[in-house]
Amino acid sequence: HHKGRIRRSGRTSAAAVFLFSSVGDSLLFFPAFSTSISAMNLSPDIPIDARALYVLNKLEEAGHSAWLVGGCVRDAFMGIKANDCDIATSAPWQETSSLFKKAGHNVVETGAKHGTVTVLVESVPLEVTTYRVDGVYSDARHPDTVVFADTIEDDLSRRDFRINAMAFHPSRGL
Repeated sequence: HHKGRIRRSGRTSAAAVFLFSSVGDSLLFFPAFSTSISAMNLSPDIPIDARALYVLNKLEEAGHSAWLVGGCVRDAFMGIKANDCDIATSAPWQETSSLFKKAGHNVVETGAKHGTVTVLVESVPLEVTTYRVDGVYSDARHPDTVVFADTIEDDLSRRDFRINAMAFHPSRGL
């Protein structure tokens, strides 16, 4: 696994952004720029679906951490409306399911053995997955086993080193 690092210094995070190219079996990384996340002033201009923010807030009000992950982060940074939003959380899938059912939402156990449930908010499906680290992929699509993890960093380390290894939170940044 390739793992990105964010160096924390006080309340400001420094991040390096890389452009990458695949050549044969190798990935080549080219530093594009380095800046502080807080200096980028990301949150105010990023279009995030209100239903996804509702799910983030609901999970955090219940004492869990939660982040937007994957393609919706990419789309938000490109300034376009995401077709769907995926959320990674510290909440076990059972707690996520219970929390949103109690709030009156339909919840579908789409991939419970992998920690994923789909919460329907105003008929819009939002996939919510417990932080995890994946085992071997014998079918190249779904892990044979998963181990649930405690942090977003652990979860991101399992994702490919492209846009899927990004997470965004409106008040904590990238």
